[in-house]
Amino acid sequence: SGSVFLSISGEHVLGGNSQGMVPLGARPREIARRDIRRVLETLRFSSLSLDREILHVLPQEFTVDGYRRIKEPLGIFATRLAVSAHLISVSSSFLNSLIKAVNLAGLEVEEVIFSGLATSRSVLTKDETDAGVVLLDIGAGAINLIFFKDGLQKHTSVIPWGGQDITREIARELAVDEAQAEQLKLQYQGDLLDYEEEGRDGEKIIIRRETSAYKSIQRGELVKLIKQAQAKVLSEIKREIELAGILKQKPFRIVISGGMSFMGGVSEELEAATGLPVRIGTPKGFISSVSGLNSIFYSTAIGLMMQGIAGKAEKAGGRQPSALARLIDRFRWVYEDYF
Repeated sequence: SGSVFLSISGEHVLGGNSQGMVPLGARPREIARRDIRRVLETLRFSSLSLDREILHVLPQEFTVDGYRRIKEPLGIFATRLAVSAHLISVSSSFLNSLIKAVNLAGLEVEEVIFSGLATSRSVLTKDETDAGVVLLDIGAGAINLIFFKDGLQKHTSVIPWGGQDITREIARELAVDEAQAEQLKLQYQGDLLDYEEEGRDGEKIIIRRETSAYKSIQRGELVKLIKQAQAKVLSEIKREIELAGILKQKPFRIVISGGMSFMGGVSEELEAATGLPVRIGTPKGFISSVSGLNSIFYSTAIGLMMQGIAGKAEKAGGRQPSALARLIDRFRWVYEDYF
């Protein structure tokens, strides 16, 4: 048996901000690491409903005896320590079911990490998170939206749309099964950049309907259908960004990840809708002898590894470098075995 770092996503994931405080004593004393852990733990048991569990507590700033905007309170003398943090919570039932499924497979779950946070670890640079960046991790069934500013995670939300919605729209409009619709989407999504309203009258595509009858459609008709379905997904992204008030905070750029990032027109349409430059995020700071491992398709998996290593290092407090080295080696062996 082994252990894993597990990613979780879905529209049940919620992000929000909260504050916590702990007294340190009647007389000022030096703030220790245990005090920082204690004030963060108060947020884990804040007033959430019983069907939710806080997955991540991400400190924004600390307040020491009324003095705000302190990033590192360790060693400061005070009588009271407070923190403002960004919380990411998930459905308890979904989380427990996921962990149980992994345990039944003979594996132990070391830590559960929000997949959007894991992806941000692998594809964003420090300059971007400082200047302001919107990460869109566009999956098949959901889009993770995370906003960073001043090096801190300010907003988290999950949009219940994704590449699968485009596939389903194609299947519905053409009366084909989803497997054929997915194949058509992947084969002709590259035409979206060169799409013209007139279509390509001379080019025919043969499809098999759910009734097993074959039918031909114009290539331009299919591309138009893909483009319209893509526009619905992009409009949901724009709507969520506007509702969150992110554009008012003047982010530097948008970074997109996930399979839908490769669809023609995604970057261009997002740039037009938001006025921000868009780039495709690929894993950074990761070197492997395994061909293709730095592909965008492994962004979340590599981010899980980086998040896991960071967590182990933080718990070790820098006192056990050999243990951390063994952990890194173990991750490398796993990737070389499976990828």
